[in-house]
Amino acid sequence: MLICVVFCALLPLVPQPGLKKLLVRKLTLQLPAECRIGAVRICPLPLPHFEAKGVSVTGSQFDLQLETLSFDLSLVALLSGKIKFSALQLVDGRFDLSRLPVSGEVLKNGPSSLFPKADFTSLSLSGIDIVLAQIPGFSQSVTFQGAQGKWRLISGRGNERLVLKAAVRGGAVDLAANWFSTAEDDAEKGQENAPETEKNNRLEVLAHLRGVSLTSVIDPDGKSDRGFHEISLKDSNLDLDINGNPGSGLRFTASFDCGNHLVSLYDANGDRAGTLSEGALAIRGSGFFQPEDGYLNLKSALLRLPGGAALFTRGLVRFRKPFFVDLVSHLQVDDFHECCRRLPFVGAFCGPASKGAFTAELKLLGNLFQMPVFKVELKAGELALTPASSSESAPPDSAGKKALRSPGVAPVLARGLAWLAEWNWQVVCDCRIEKLQLGTLQMREVELEARKKPLQLEIERLAAEFGSGGRARLTMVVDDLSDAPRWQASLVAEKIDLAGILKAGLPAGLYDLSLVGEGNVVDGVESTRDLRLEGKWQLRQARLSGWPPYEAFKNYLSGLGRKIWPDRCSGQGQLALRHRVWRFKGMKLTFNRQQSLLAAGRFRSHDKRLDFSGLLQEKTQRQAFHLQGTLDHPLFTAASP
Repeated sequence: MLICVVFCALLPLVPQPGLKKLLVRKLTLQLPAECRIGAVRICPLPLPHFEAKGVSVTGSQFDLQLETLSFDLSLVALLSGKIKFSALQLVDGRFDLSRLPVSGEVLKNGPSSLFPKADFTSLSLSGIDIVLAQIPGFSQSVTFQGAQGKWRLISGRGNERLVLKAAVRGGAVDLAANWFSTAEDDAEKGQENAPETEKNNRLEVLAHLRGVSLTSVIDPDGKSDRGFHEISLKDSNLDLDINGNPGSGLRFTASFDCGNHLVSLYDANGDRAGTLSEGALAIRGSGFFQPEDGYLNLKSALLRLPGGAALFTRGLVRFRKPFFVDLVSHLQVDDFHECCRRLPFVGAFCGPASKGAFTAELKLLGNLFQMPVFKVELKAGELALTPASSSESAPPDSAGKKALRSPGVAPVLARGLAWLAEWNWQVVCDCRIEKLQLGTLQMREVELEARKKPLQLEIERLAAEFGSGGRARLTMVVDDLSDAPRWQASLVAEKIDLAGILKAGLPAGLYDLSLVGEGNVVDGVESTRDLRLEGKWQLRQARLSGWPPYEAFKNYLSGLGRKIWPDRCSGQGQLALRHRVWRFKGMKLTFNRQQSLLAAGRFRSHDKRLDFSGLLQEKTQRQAFHLQGTLDHPLFTAASP
C-alpha cells in the first residue's frame, strides 16, 4: 500500500504529454528497435505499471505488433524517483521472427541476445502469434498461434528459462528451454583460464508437438522443368529432447509419428502426376549434433514405413562443404506385397502380385553430390516379382489418373541405362535369393554380384538354377553409359528350357548353350528397334522335336528320300540385330559326326518371317536349300548349289 501511495505521489511529477515519449525512448534504447505507441495509461494497482496500446516495434531481426504492452516498474528504482522496467507483458499481437537465422545467437545465448541492452528480466506472452523462420524445404511458414508463455532472466548468473504453449499448424506445441552460463561456476572453481567453449552457454530443450500438419515441396534435380515432389505430413507428433553446449555440441533424442503422410509427384506444369508414398510412418532417433563444425553423429534412427518395412540407420553426416556422409543401414521388409500396395513408388515397378520378405544391409559413404559409394547386400528366402499393371487394367490413383503403361523390355533397358548414367553414385551390389519368381519364371539359388562405376555397369556374376537341375550364369559389362552404351556379355547354361523362359517359339526341351555377344544400346521408345547387338554364339546341345522348322526339315528330307536326321544338335555362328531384324552368318548345326547344316540368312521378329539359304552335308553328299515362310509355317525348297 505504501508503494502505491508513493507512486501516486510521484505521478504528478511525470508530465503526461512526455510520458509516451519517455516509454518510446527507453524501448528504442533497450531493444534496440524503432518503436511507436498509440496511447499510454498509468495503472497504480495491483502494482504500479504503465499500459500502452497500439504498440509497433521494428527491429533488424524481428517485428512486433501489439494491442497491449504492459511495463512493470522496478519498485526499488521507483522509491528512488526513477522509472525502470522490471518486466514486460505482451498481450494480443504478432511477433515476427521470420528474419531470425535458425542457427544464430538465440540458439547459443538464449532470447536475451535479441535484447542485449535491455534491463528487464522477465517477458510474458498472452495471445501472441509468433512467426518463425521458414523451415528449409517446407513451403509453409510455421506460426505459433495464441502463444502463452514466459521468458525469465535470472539476474546475476545469466541463466535464462523459456516456457511456451501455443497452437501450431492444426496442432499444439509445448516447449521448455533453459540456457545456463558456466562462466560463474568455472570462476568459483578457480578456472579463470578455462577454454572459451567450456564457458559457453549450456542448452536444454524439451519440445512436444501434437497433431501438427506441414507441407514440403522438393525439387530433387534443382530443375523445375522436370517437375517436383510434394510431401504432406498430417497428424504428426514429435517429442524432442536436446541438451549440451551449443558451441561444442548437442545431444538429442527424437521420436516422430505421422498418422498419414503423402508424397505426391507433380509434372513441369504443376499438375499432379501420381503418388509415390502414403500412409502412417514413424521415426526414432538419437545422436550428437555439432553446429559449429556442422556434423551430425547419428547414434540410431528407425524409420517405419507402410507395409511392415523398417529402416534402421546410424552413422555420420557433415553438413558443411564438402558435404559428407558415412551411414550404415539395415532394411527389413516383412510383407513385400503390402509394400507394393501401400507404397506407390514401389508399385510402379512391381505389380500387385509381388510378394515375399527380404533384408538388406546398406552402406553409403562420401559426398552425395560427387560420386559417393553405395553398397547393397540383399538376402531373401522367397520373393515373387511381377511387372506393374498397364494403364488399361490399373485402377486410377487418388488424383484420378491411371498408371503409365508398362513399356517393352528394350526401352526399359535403354532408359534404365540412361538413368544409371545420370545417377552419379558408385554402387556395389551383392544379392542372394533362395527362391525367386519373375513373372512365370521360377528360379532358385539366385546370386548377383554387380558394380556400377561412373560410366560403366559390370555384372560380375548372375547365376541361378532352373527346373530340375538346370543352371545359368551371365556376365556382362556395359561401357559409356552417358553417350552410346556398348555392352559385352557371356551366357553359359545347362539343361535350360528356353521355350518356357523366352516364349519365343523355340522348340521344347532342355538346352545346353554358350552365348557371347556385344553391341550398342540406343535410347528409344519402341520394342526391339531400340537394341543393336552383334556377337558370336555357341549351342552345345538342343532338342528340336516339335519345333515347326525342324518338322518342316524332316518333311523336306523325306521328300528327298533321305533318312530322317536326329532331333538333337549343337551349333555355333555369328549374329547381329538391327531394327528388329536378326541376321545370322557362319551358322553351323551339327547333328552327328556325318550330318551337318550350314546356313546364313535373316529372321524378322516383328512378323516372324524367315529368309535363309544353306547347304545340307551328309557324308559326301551335299544339297543346297532355301528356308522361307514364317516361324510357325516354314517352307524348305531345293536350290542350286
